[in-house]
Amino acid sequence: MLGELQPKQLRYLGGDLDRVQVRATDVDWSHGAGEPVTARAGDVLLLACGRRVTAERLAGPAAARFTGSGA
Repeated sequence: MLGELQPKQLRYLGGDLDRVQVRATDVDWSHGAGEPVTARAGDVLLLACGRRVTAERLAGPAAARFTGSGA
């Protein structure tokens, strides 16, 4: 599913992915530019939809922004 998403569709989903590069660890997919956030594809989809993900499931300098433990 990630491979089918275009930037316009990602914006429509409502997640704020500005200034980060989101990378899936279990499939060959990434989006954006900036500080990296890595997660499994299912968690990446949650981020794209504006959902929070537990800290243990994310990695990277900007991960705290998506867990509720950082800004």
